[in-house]
Amino acid sequence: MKKLMMLAALAAAVATAGCARRAETPASASVSQPAPLPPGLVPGESLDAFDSTFTDQSGHAVTLASYHGRPMVLAMIYTRCTSACPLLLQSLRGVEARLSPVQRARTWFVLVSLDPGHDVPDTLALFARSRGLDPSHWRLLTGSREATTELAAILGVKVRDDGNGALAHSSNVYLLDAAGVIRHALIGLGAEPGELVAARAALQ
Repeated sequence: MKKLMMLAALAAAVATAGCARRAETPASASVSQPAPLPPGLVPGESLDAFDSTFTDQSGHAVTLASYHGRPMVLAMIYTRCTSACPLLLQSLRGVEARLSPVQRARTWFVLVSLDPGHDVPDTLALFARSRGLDPSHWRLLTGSREATTELAAILGVKVRDDGNGALAHSSNVYLLDAAGVIRHALIGLGAEPGELVAARAALQ
C-alpha cells in the first residue's frame, strides 16, 4: 500500500472530466504503450496492496481482492451525476454487450462510488435495478471517505467538488485480470471500448 500511495503522491495531476459538462475528445490507452496510465499506477502491478473494505449494494463487506478469480472492469462514478457518469456507464454497457456470453458471465463490472455520504447500499441497489445492471456480474461499492479518496489517488482519478452538489472527476475505466493486475485502461469519456473488449478476450 505504501508503495502505491507514494507513487500516487509523487505523480502529476491529470485532467478531470466534470459531471456538469462533457469532456473533450479523449484517448484510449493500453498498459503496453509508453505512457498509458494516469499517475499512481504501475503497469502490471496488482492492486492487492489496496486492502480497504467497502460495502456492496447488497450490504456485504468486500475488498477488491474479493473479486479475484474473474477479470474485472473497474470505474469510479456517483449516482447523482447527470452528465459524465451516465456516459461512462453507457460505455461500460457497450463493453458488456460486446463480450461473448461466456466472457460476460466471467467478468466483474465494479463501480466504486465517489460520493459515499449519499451512495449508501440501498441507493446503489436502486441505481443498479433502475438501470438493469445484472447482479450476477455487476457490483456497486461504497466505503469510507478515506478509502474512497485513497482508491481515487491510486487510480489517478482526480475529483473536485464544484460547490453545487456536482463532482468534477476523471472518467477512467480499468481492466484487471483475475489476479487483480491492471492490464488495460480507457482514459476519458468517449474512449473506444473495442480495445478493452479485445484485451478482455485475451485474458483467461
